[in-house]
Amino acid sequence: MKKKRFSLIVCFATLLALAPSLRAQAVYTATRSTRIEAGAGVSLIQPDAFDKNIYGASVWGDYDFSKWIGAEFDVHISAITPEDYAENSYMVGVRGLYHYRKYTGYLKGLVGEASIVPQDLLSSYYHIPTKTYNAFALGGGVEYKVHPKINIRGDFELQQWPNYEPHTLSPLIVTIGASYIIR
Repeated sequence: MKKKRFSLIVCFATLLALAPSLRAQAVYTATRSTRIEAGAGVSLIQPDAFDKNIYGASVWGDYDFSKWIGAEFDVHISAITPEDYAENSYMVGVRGLYHYRKYTGYLKGLVGEASIVPQDLLSSYYHIPTKTYNAFALGGGVEYKVHPKINIRGDFELQQWPNYEPHTLSPLIVTIGASYIIR
């Protein structure tokens, strides 16, 4: 009985001595390869259909699958519309990433839906409907990490609305904002 107890104590002491050198996870699983980020900002929209710029808000969400590839969802909502027509868009797509120190550059391709919404009182009185179009966008931007959980972002998109009559509509959207890294 004493021999058995002595053997258990020796085994336990050996495990305690070796424990710091053991690895609990493989390197691949120990490093975080995915990232989720959500943000908001202000946007300047050059509408292409009207003469004056539109100002609005944007929200986005990013899910990066790896260090180089991710997905993005973004929404642009017009707030200040001098021509009384808002251009809103709701898009999802992929983005390619490049990291350099605290900077992350990216290019993106998005598809979704865009709409022109009348904002004046006559439109609402006469029930002029909102017109919705299929749209796609190419763009990119730069993020700067100001804190381990916070990025500042500058972003641009060139959208194409191919179903807009009488010709294709192609608004340019520039956004500046901040995002929070959830994970």
